[in-house]
Amino acid sequence: MKDFMKSVITKSAVAQDNVHVGVMQFSSIQQLAFPLNQYYSKEQMLNAITAMQQVGGGTLTGEAITDVSQYFDGLRGGRPGMRQTLIVITDGEAQDEVKEPAMALRNKGVVVYAIGVVDANTTQLLEISSSAKRTYTERDFDALKDLETELALELCTSTDCKKTEKADIIFLVDGSTSITLEKFRSMQKFMSSMVNQTIVGKDLTRFGLILYSTNPNSVFPLKQYSSKREVLGAIQELKSPYGDTYTGKALAYSLPFFNKDNGGRRDLNVPQILMVITDGDATDRHSLVAPSVALREHGISVFSIGVEGANKKQLEIMAGHDSSKVFYVDSFKALEICEKQQADLVFLLDQSGSINQGDTIMKKFTTDLVNSFKVSENLVRVGLAQFSSEFQDEFDLNKFYSQEVVNKHILSMMQRGGGTHIGRALDSIRGYFEASRGSRRSARISQNLVLITDGESQDDVEEAADHLRALGIEVFAIGIGNVHDLELLQITGAAERLFTVNNFGSLDKIKQKVVETICESTLYKA
Repeated sequence: MKDFMKSVITKSAVAQDNVHVGVMQFSSIQQLAFPLNQYYSKEQMLNAITAMQQVGGGTLTGEAITDVSQYFDGLRGGRPGMRQTLIVITDGEAQDEVKEPAMALRNKGVVVYAIGVVDANTTQLLEISSSAKRTYTERDFDALKDLETELALELCTSTDCKKTEKADIIFLVDGSTSITLEKFRSMQKFMSSMVNQTIVGKDLTRFGLILYSTNPNSVFPLKQYSSKREVLGAIQELKSPYGDTYTGKALAYSLPFFNKDNGGRRDLNVPQILMVITDGDATDRHSLVAPSVALREHGISVFSIGVEGANKKQLEIMAGHDSSKVFYVDSFKALEICEKQQADLVFLLDQSGSINQGDTIMKKFTTDLVNSFKVSENLVRVGLAQFSSEFQDEFDLNKFYSQEVVNKHILSMMQRGGGTHIGRALDSIRGYFEASRGSRRSARISQNLVLITDGESQDDVEEAADHLRALGIEVFAIGIGNVHDLELLQITGAAERLFTVNNFGSLDKIKQKVVETICESTLYKA
């Protein structure tokens, strides 16, 4: 529940002259965490929510609604001339009457949303909000994640809020025999990444999926799922049908699935998009033109994504020879989009005397990791420092904004030798995550530190590592050779962010796993 509140706040335009937020807990009693006029920054609000302790007791929802009403008044921090909103989140049936208190609050002009999880009473939720459009019911607290962005957009009244455009998107996925299980998994990851970059909802972005080989088959139409969780679950359950690659037949088959009966919203001017993912030469290559033209004539934009053995001319035919809608990658692994499209990524490299000939391999490995991300000022920023007995600054997050310049600097670095003082280095690297040095931590951009070392530290690491993670920095450690596993675990705080290899020559074997872990990792939040 705390994560849900934090996420909605993070996605809102919080400022003294924009969105104000207050929080109250309730049970048998009411406890105000902070009123609307106490905090005007996201960071202050998020810290206050983290510090909240559960009250415990019964569920007097009606009494809580009556009590919270005063905090919308001007004397208590409210701004009656602005749009005012109350979000009630509960997991149980109210032990008192909610209809009259909620009506009194709505009569003051406050818009009320009701979110019920687990055993919440749906009738009471409707009495609280007075509208099915502002009532959400989910089976468990994890399901709240599907509502975060949708609710943030509902509350959005500022031009600073960027609403994701509505769309009807159907994946048309090649499941022919040439696609192995591993390759099929990469396609699933690609589709999941695409879904994660949108806002799924009945009135937002809808997804459908058709799987084809010799014959096409609709797995789920646009109207079936209205939450991101459901769409992602269905994608993970996919099984490859195997067979030939009848892409033309599949294109023709897909057209009616954009109709209103299947959940299409073309008549509401919602963008219609078909994403074709294929790895081979179409078996019915002479049957591509007609269905591709028919799709475009019905206002459907076709994006063609080819992998490995895909025929580029056929990709162009499907996309109507619009190069902006044709994509080709030479491997299925390249389909796997990093979940962290934006991130601050800092490397901390061991340059102690024990590194010796491994220095060149370690620098090459680091540049390979850098090349796995889209380095730019607005996407992934990279910083780097070295350490031994002393800490050596190399470049901050706001120094270089291209892979070429970053890699050139890394490859030109000199090894200085010395001892292995990791704790001191971790303390020093903390400064890299300040705004003045290019960090976007205040904008809630993912913060990441990658430590690469070949030895045991000669000083204490635990306290310095704790300070980094307390700032929301995800720490990854790569140990080479005779390292202290427990010490590295103290640094990362999680086994999944710890990697070890026997020697420098084995670094290349873990590169893909390191990249995937960085892309998928998120810190545990209280």
